[in-house]
Amino acid sequence: MPRSALEAAGARVIGDDRRTKLVRIGLADVDRLARLPGVEFVEAAGRVHPELDISGPLTGAEALHEGDPAITGEGVVYGAVDTGIDVTHPTFLNPDGTTRVEAFWDVCDTSGDPPPGFEDAGGTMYTREDIDAMLAGDDGRFRHVDAEGHGTMTTAIGAGSGDEGAYVGMAPGASIVMVAIFGEGPEARCDNLGLDFDFGSSSSVVTLGARFIESIAAGRPFVVNMSIGDHSGPHDGTSLLDQELTDISAPGGRALVASSGNEGQGGVHAGGSVTAGGPILGFDAVGQYGYPGIVEIWYPAEADLQIRVRQGDDCGAVAATGSEASADAYYVDNGRDGVDARNGDHVAYVEVYGDLVPAADSESCTAACDRFTQACGGEDPFGAIGACFGRCMSAWNADRVECVGSYASDWGSEWDCNGTFFECLDVDFTIEVGSPSLPEVRVDAYAGLATVVDSWGRAMTVGQPASARGVIAVGAWVHRARAGRRFEAQGPMDDLTDYSSAGPMRDGRDKPEIVGPAELVRSALAAGAEGLFGVESDDGLWITLSGGTSASSPHVAGAVALLLEADPELGLPRIHEALAIGADADDETGTVPNSEWGWGKLRVDQALAALDTEPGDADGDGFGAAGSGGLDCDDDDAEVSPRAPEVLGNGTDEDCDGQIDEALPGEGFFERVDDPCPDEIEPDSGVDAGELLDAAVDAGVDAQEPAADAAPDAASGEIGGGGCACGVAAPAKPRSAWGLACLLVALAAALRRRRQGEDARTFFRCSSR
Repeated sequence: MPRSALEAAGARVIGDDRRTKLVRIGLADVDRLARLPGVEFVEAAGRVHPELDISGPLTGAEALHEGDPAITGEGVVYGAVDTGIDVTHPTFLNPDGTTRVEAFWDVCDTSGDPPPGFEDAGGTMYTREDIDAMLAGDDGRFRHVDAEGHGTMTTAIGAGSGDEGAYVGMAPGASIVMVAIFGEGPEARCDNLGLDFDFGSSSSVVTLGARFIESIAAGRPFVVNMSIGDHSGPHDGTSLLDQELTDISAPGGRALVASSGNEGQGGVHAGGSVTAGGPILGFDAVGQYGYPGIVEIWYPAEADLQIRVRQGDDCGAVAATGSEASADAYYVDNGRDGVDARNGDHVAYVEVYGDLVPAADSESCTAACDRFTQACGGEDPFGAIGACFGRCMSAWNADRVECVGSYASDWGSEWDCNGTFFECLDVDFTIEVGSPSLPEVRVDAYAGLATVVDSWGRAMTVGQPASARGVIAVGAWVHRARAGRRFEAQGPMDDLTDYSSAGPMRDGRDKPEIVGPAELVRSALAAGAEGLFGVESDDGLWITLSGGTSASSPHVAGAVALLLEADPELGLPRIHEALAIGADADDETGTVPNSEWGWGKLRVDQALAALDTEPGDADGDGFGAAGSGGLDCDDDDAEVSPRAPEVLGNGTDEDCDGQIDEALPGEGFFERVDDPCPDEIEPDSGVDAGELLDAAVDAGVDAQEPAADAAPDAASGEIGGGGCACGVAAPAKPRSAWGLACLLVALAAALRRRRQGEDARTFFRCSSR
């Protein structure tokens, strides 16, 4: 599509190569863009968030470093898309004091020039020469600070050279390329992207980051680590982000690796089957801290489904497939514009802004807001909460948090995290579904700014970009039970960590592919970031991390760098195969592969040994025949391989996991609900989505245009009306899926990003205008 056509529609092009065009566009212009000839689908960029001392030797990396010849990642580019990197840390320096960082693109820094070929995206590129000049005492050009510390920590695990022989990363000989996609400072905003929300970034920039690393590699083998994630989208590999990353990973000599996520303890997914003529089923959810509760519900194209929001005995209107239902407190778009163009499924967007009936105690809730504002010394209660949490030293989900510093004198040593103030901002609601047109309909719901109450387990909790077909997803296992007297692992020794997200994906593929060590890993501490991980450093350079798949993913990315040094032409299927053959399976993993452990625990030395075999590949799917040392259980059928989705009902084991036609998990999670609502969910809605949209257009009404008073500020991501109206109806509803999609860009998953092993620093933002 011509660039001029996109710009005429109001879009700012930030990436226009390959099949997907990356643009920034105001909410009011989205419909015009969507109607351009040649535009098949417009996907709002989702929000992504960041997810050694014994872990390296445990994976077999140390043995390769000390071998003859030594395998250290020499000649391989180790790329990362993260918060940035502390280039002054010893683990990123050569013996002569020069930098190991070959190139650095700070997407959020607008003080300098962007990389060649990425001018439209903006930001500032720093070369090796720029960094070396800064290290030599020139303070003129380089200005990045990894205030969050996440990128420094993950990159040290994957490619750090250690410090005087200690804490050596997986690929200490690799060249490092960093793409920083998060802003700096207490709220970590990325002004260049127009994202005015705390510590998060756009998924579209992840694609740009991977492309930049590819350009710097310039034909050399490379691996990209992405210890970030998000739970918007279809969870089946068809999101535009997933498709783009899969395209990037397709040629030989490259691989993309991502953390599977830290949602294994539930709260993200609700799944199950709804039967025609059966009872109304539903699940409970909680929105969080004044943001709307946002849920996506996915179900097959051939099905009709009715959806309703309920709070206690207060009931919203029913939205049948192809229609919408709304009030001041909620909005439901149940596939009003037809099936999703990416995968052909229906998706319903549900947003709940507040109580269907305003709470009687709204005055006491407002008083609690005011009290907190005064105590923390800020005019904006949400900004005040973020500032206070920056001084709190505890796990974010603890019952009580001990505040330190200046706030202690105002609040005392403790305050109740689950007290009146927080409860008044929560939005509790039930989503009910029923009366499908088919005898049985599989339904999967994913919570954005919400938590599914009493979520049944870790199944189907892998988010994007780990969901992509061309990305190696990495779970986490407990390789270390204790660190000193203070810290204990989050899970039993040698077992999967409590929080590690698991598959399968909605299309039946098993994820993750492999698990890496994650608990109590010793890694690099960025200057100025001490305390952000909830653990203090004893020397200012190294820190023991509490855990997270953010730490397990770079172990695997570094391992891939070692494999690429041994064979720079390795394709992704062969990399996957080597990792799988080399992985350890034991009593904890059970029979592998499976949707929690993948093929087992990372052992890169054994994976390297697996490359010595030459299994045949008769069907050309990239995987060798099982009978000759490969993983392909049917080397005559290219539709059968360890990365294929399982197809139900055909008697074939497509994914080579030893099971035939296994069903997706989660059956029965939706529970029967007693229906107090006079507006019953009826068996047949009689609504046709196409007729509904055509009628609106014929009448001169733009069916995709949002209400003007509800449009988020395109530059800031804030919701008009805002404020901290505890227990009172919140902002006016958006009137379309486009409005909802853009809200997802600004809001999705803001509070769940630090769960289990992620930094718990700034959680909340409320706009008051």
